[in-house]
Amino acid sequence: MSDWENSTDDAEENGPESQGSGVASEDELRESIDHAASGAPAAGWAVGDRFSADEIFERILASADEEIPADKKRLFFSGLTAGFAIVLTFLGHAVGTATFPDNRFLGAILYPIGFLYIILGHYQLYTENTLPPVALVLRLASFPLLMRVWVVVLIANDVGAGLGTYLLANWGNFTTLLIEHLELVFVSELLAIAVTVPLGIIATRNDRAKGTIETFGNVAQTIPPLAVIALMNRRRWPSSTSFGPPYSSETPSAACSCSPW
Repeated sequence: MSDWENSTDDAEENGPESQGSGVASEDELRESIDHAASGAPAAGWAVGDRFSADEIFERILASADEEIPADKKRLFFSGLTAGFAIVLTFLGHAVGTATFPDNRFLGAILYPIGFLYIILGHYQLYTENTLPPVALVLRLASFPLLMRVWVVVLIANDVGAGLGTYLLANWGNFTTLLIEHLELVFVSELLAIAVTVPLGIIATRNDRAKGTIETFGNVAQTIPPLAVIALMNRRRWPSSTSFGPPYSSETPSAACSCSPW
């Protein structure tokens, strides 16, 4: 039995006179369990994954307290990565639109890929992660510290986005292969969702089929890399044979218009 249940049982056994102190002990216990090291609540008071407005504000302040004193190098490289991730968002949207030109929903389904990359990596994006320090400035920090975070992150985002754009604009053949690869990945993800979700439901309800489905999944996940290799091989050797470079149908004498004499 957990400490929370023990404290509740003790309050019920001791009667209404001790319930007041029991409530206080419950609050203290929850405070010690459901707060992170920074002091921000790690779980909601009523429901673990739902927070009140005050709890959300405390978590924002804790997040801002980590951003304000951060080293300039850390902020810069975090912002640099976030700027490059925005290029992935643009590229994903372009790939989706080119693959499904008549379907706006499927065309934009890869648009959030850069933002997901930023959120999961905890990177600094000027339009996303620079609002929490404002709340901290209103209470604890100073305006120069806020401007320091904003300027470093904004410059890093611009540099990262510019670097990614330069690579897309100048690495011609590489960009073409990358777009084709992303198209293949996009189609593979749709097929994987369509196939694995029903199989996953079956596996959770049928223990006998679980082993077979896991084996099928292990084999199926090797198909996309093989398809990428075949695609790149086709791009490199576009002739009828895939075992060597294309040969000219002209003979050496016909190919050369000059006379050997």
